[in-house]
Amino acid sequence: MERLTDREKEILAHLQTNPMITQDELASRFNISRSSAAVHISNLMRKKAILGRGYVFNERTSVVILGEIYSWIDGQVKDAIEVISQPAVAGSIDQEWGGSGLLIAERLAAMKVPVLLLSTLGLDEESEQVLGQLRRAGIDTRYIVRSNSYRTPRVIRVARQQEEKSVIEIHDLEGLSLVSSELVQQRENLFEGAQAAFVSSCLPAETINQCLNIARGRELALFIAATVNIQPLKEVSSFDGLDYLIIDSFRLAELTHMRVAGEDGILRGAEFMRARGVSNIVVVDSQEGVFLFFADDSIRLPRLPGQDLLSRGLIHELTAGLIYGAINGYSIRQSARIGMRAIAGLRK
Repeated sequence: MERLTDREKEILAHLQTNPMITQDELASRFNISRSSAAVHISNLMRKKAILGRGYVFNERTSVVILGEIYSWIDGQVKDAIEVISQPAVAGSIDQEWGGSGLLIAERLAAMKVPVLLLSTLGLDEESEQVLGQLRRAGIDTRYIVRSNSYRTPRVIRVARQQEEKSVIEIHDLEGLSLVSSELVQQRENLFEGAQAAFVSSCLPAETINQCLNIARGRELALFIAATVNIQPLKEVSSFDGLDYLIIDSFRLAELTHMRVAGEDGILRGAEFMRARGVSNIVVVDSQEGVFLFFADDSIRLPRLPGQDLLSRGLIHELTAGLIYGAINGYSIRQSARIGMRAIAGLRK
């Protein structure tokens, strides 16, 4: 849906409280001419805020999110070598909820964007906890698949204290196979009227291909972010229909099998992916900043003061900002800055 003007928002809000109002009454209410009222109604219809002259409102889901939810178990140790050489080491252990599905959905919901989440969880006590968290955030969880066959996904990371770089990570994400291409095909109606969709790189390649096929046939902005596992992206046949790929330079090198170092290397990697059908590419590099590649132009956004571009959750925050901007009519540069401001608040 195109971005509404302030006056259009006022008129839409009034129509929602009084859907039987005539154009003459609307003109009187807003102290405008009848012809001006008619133009505003026409614009609201054109922008699909209302779906007909009976003022049927388009209260659709703005964003459909297909992504992982997992229990993030974070181990911190003093000596990384001990993790490999010793049978047991002293350290600290923390647990919180993570995953692109959860984090992007929560960020968009906080920005008042209607979100529908398609993911998978086990039938266990852990899943009840995170479902409650999502529902309190106002996220539609009706289509989260719960199964006895797989436990709620987990990621275990061990790192040196005060460092983001992992010594070792263990991903238990087998349950994501339940978000299959067949399931997406069965739920294709969920994309009806949606303004955007997000798909995680952790999902099966067949699921990603199915989402690309759906996006090609609709006016739907499709986003893919490279998260903890990019192997499925290597198996995607074509990225035609993908509006945005958000990826860090390390995973871009892995995906393209190219040396991606410095601004020139990032540019080569981005050009490679654009040749495969990606319309816009956002690359995060811990040293160089954030690069936006679109149409025949590119922009580099340097790190903001205090930003740590290795922070966990950075890709998710940036992706949420890009999605929010896209559905509200902002430019890619403006949208990226929304995400960059959110990144500045992440933990160091």
